Amino acid sequence: MKVKKECEIVQDLLFSYNDGVLSNSSKELVEEHLKECSECNEKLKEIQLDNKKENKKQEVDYLKKVNGKLKRRKRLMIISIVLVAIIIIFNIAVFVNYSFMPKTVEIFLEDNISEEQKQNIESAIKSKYPELDIKYNSSEDSLNKMKENLGDQAYMLNGYEGENNIFPQSYFIDSDVDTIKDIVSIVENMEGVKKISTQIEVNPYEYFVGSILF
Repeated sequence: MKVKKECEIVQDLLFSYNDGVLSNSSKELVEEHLKECSECNEKLKEIQLDNKKENKKQEVDYLKKVNGKLKRRKRLMIISIVLVAIIIIFNIAVFVNYSFMPKTVEIFLEDNISEEQKQNIESAIKSKYPELDIKYNSSEDSLNKMKENLGDQAYMLNGYEGENNIFPQSYFIDSDVDTIKDIVSIVENMEGVKKISTQIEVNPYEYFVGSILF
């Protein structure tokens, strides 16, 4: 009975003994008992085996957790690399497209512009850029161009010929950016100039989107 009682006490201490947290006196008690008790030795082996299984499970869970974090980081890194590549390719496409954009300026003229005012505008440009090709579009030229753009629906412009023509006269110039900017500064305040239209100040991204959509 005394041995049974001692076994109960020792078995209660085996968990702490296995964890190495017993006081010296309790540790000596357990070890003395284990020298003679096979039952408690078996109990200790079970505890040690359970601890090994638990430790193994914790190790596996930890490795799974670490592996999961690494996989998430890897996915995020791949996504980031792909996004950066897309942004770089998009920007290259935008500015390549912009570099091929026609560098033109169209100078729209007032309806009541005189021949002298037209001559003054042409002379102002030619005096600085004598080799520049300046194309004059009459109201009739503009009407015909619009009809051409409308194709099968050109009939919509029937009745706008002659005195009913609402399309403006204009000068059209194709050149480099610096020249176009200079031409704009030359003619923008001249008499007979109604409006100046040029694409050189267009936002590259807006132009890219517009060229795709339209």
